[in-house]
Amino acid sequence: MLERTRGFFDGVIWVDAKYLEVVKTYGKWVTEQGDAPILSQYPFALFETYRENVDGKYWFPNYSRSDDTLHLKDQDVNIRVVIKWSDFKPLPAAPPTAGAAPASPAKP
Repeated sequence: MLERTRGFFDGVIWVDAKYLEVVKTYGKWVTEQGDAPILSQYPFALFETYRENVDGKYWFPNYSRSDDTLHLKDQDVNIRVVIKWSDFKPLPAAPPTAGAAPASPAKP
């Protein structure tokens, strides 16, 4: 099995004209060798993903969908994968640990 050294996106990207942020993507992840090995095992390689603005400065995915057909020996089965994210909340800043305090300057 080939290891993924770098991930690339093969598809279309929509960018917000005002904020220059990615708001939608449609495509698949690939590597230098072609399709990402883990994704080649599944029928749904093409994903459409929408992002939403969170906290006025971050754009997170909030909806992703893939439709495809699984070709079995006797029949074709339509498959739809839908992933939804919600309730994004920034984590509070972690307090500094006791060992991370800056050293005070030495006095002569």
